[in-house]
Amino acid sequence: MSFTTQAAWIAVAALVGAGAVAGERDVYGGLVSIRGKKTGFFHVERLDGRAWLITPDGNGFLSKGINHLSFNGDRGRKTGRHEYRERVEKKYGSAKAFRGAAVDRLRAWGFNTLGAWCDDDAARLHRIPYTKILNLAASTTPGAWLEGKTADVFSEEFSAAVRKQAENLARPLASDPWLLGYFTDNELSFGPDWRLKTTLLERMLAFPEGAPGRKEAEKALAAHAGDSSAAAPEFAGAYARRYFESCRDALRAADPNHMNLGCRFAGPPAKEVAAAAAGIVDVFSVNIYSHLPDLAVIERLAAAAGAPVLVGEFAFRGRDSGLPNSRGAGPVVETQADRASAFARFVERLLSSPHAVGYHWFEHQDEPAEGRFDGEDSNYGLVDIEDRPYAILVERMADVNARAEAVAKGALGGFKR
Repeated sequence: MSFTTQAAWIAVAALVGAGAVAGERDVYGGLVSIRGKKTGFFHVERLDGRAWLITPDGNGFLSKGINHLSFNGDRGRKTGRHEYRERVEKKYGSAKAFRGAAVDRLRAWGFNTLGAWCDDDAARLHRIPYTKILNLAASTTPGAWLEGKTADVFSEEFSAAVRKQAENLARPLASDPWLLGYFTDNELSFGPDWRLKTTLLERMLAFPEGAPGRKEAEKALAAHAGDSSAAAPEFAGAYARRYFESCRDALRAADPNHMNLGCRFAGPPAKEVAAAAAGIVDVFSVNIYSHLPDLAVIERLAAAAGAPVLVGEFAFRGRDSGLPNSRGAGPVVETQADRASAFARFVERLLSSPHAVGYHWFEHQDEPAEGRFDGEDSNYGLVDIEDRPYAILVERMADVNARAEAVAKGALGGFKR
């Protein structure tokens, strides 16, 4: 595979930025030809029938993001080594130098947002829009993501813990115009999935007698004459609604200025769960690990939640990377060229929906061949473990990202294959 030097990527950025497709952009990366309201913070507007994020300066913006830009990278589960950090520390000399170079390189590839789990200093010191994941429910319930453990969202203890977490993490960011918004959690379990096969109703009924969540589950079951199959969907909606309300209240108290980006659903949730976010989230975030997004599903989610949709994670893995790809979500394709083409097809399909306001790729660097903490050992990176870019992939990404707004507006028929 071929690799390109850092200096070359900066040259690519200059060419893309000067191109007619990119258009004139504000300091945040918003297109000045797409004009909304200037509020001082990122927000959502619908212009000419299409949803857009709007920059603090009032210009149209699609969030083109990267997850997990990290100086440390992943820790190998067998050796305990941070192989990526070893390489970049030797290459750049310090975390500060790495972050600056990495952000410059991402801009060269047309990315304009640091998504979930990126080093905080990379965004704050290098002036690029970013998101913050708060782990509101996860802070109360260890194992909420990895094991699908379920919080009792009906309890006062849950509400108090969520308020405390938001106060600690969100209040210090309340005046930052570069913050796009908050993800409240990551891939919580709202029903049967790869972690747990039980419904939320079954889980709450298993809580100790007298627990607030168990009481609510018993009421739901009684309302359906003991028919758990009928009660389960309704209860899932009620559970999700209480979760979203608690998060909304906590965020409003800590930071009323920034968007609520939702909880990064692990795939499209049930209709009752999606509808529970209505009137609460500003953006509905969902992770989609498939060859193409299903536009009917995007339409359904946007209609249920009354909010535009952001794909919080997607990715394609290449067999030619030398990594096992034995654990992890998303399609495995043959080559890096196939990864590049798959990226273009996915983004083109997504942006044909008037409800789509962004897409975040998982992730910046490859996982270790030995596997990270949960065993994932996949070729998710824009760069390999040596910090070398997959040239054919990022070159295509630069082209796609530069043209994304024009494709979203319908000015272009799609991306070059």
